Amino acid sequence: MFNKDQIVAKVLKAIANHFVQDYGTLSNFKIDSNAKSLSITLMLNGELNEVCIQLFHYEIIFEGEKSFLRFKSIHTSRQWLNMLYQNKFKGKDIKFEIPSNLVKPLKMFI
Repeated sequence: MFNKDQIVAKVLKAIANHFVQDYGTLSNFKIDSNAKSLSITLMLNGELNEVCIQLFHYEIIFEGEKSFLRFKSIHTSRQWLNMLYQNKFKGKDIKFEIPSNLVKPLKMFI
């Protein structure tokens, strides 16, 4: 039987695959709603190995009519991506707009 996080992860994986389809495919998507973290594994076009991305301390925020999923920090399986984050984005909001039709369901489950 699936728990809540597994069900939400399956739905979000399908949605997220739509956003990354030009760059590759998601092979794994996990949510830990207690820790407020996401773990994503991608097979990017042209890469030989998958890239793992961990997004920590997520929250849903609202700015005017728009809703976003915001993260406090990121860690990846690629050293250069971690350095890019440290040098350019640490301390800045990392957020992705949530399509309006998904805001209510996401708020209920994550």
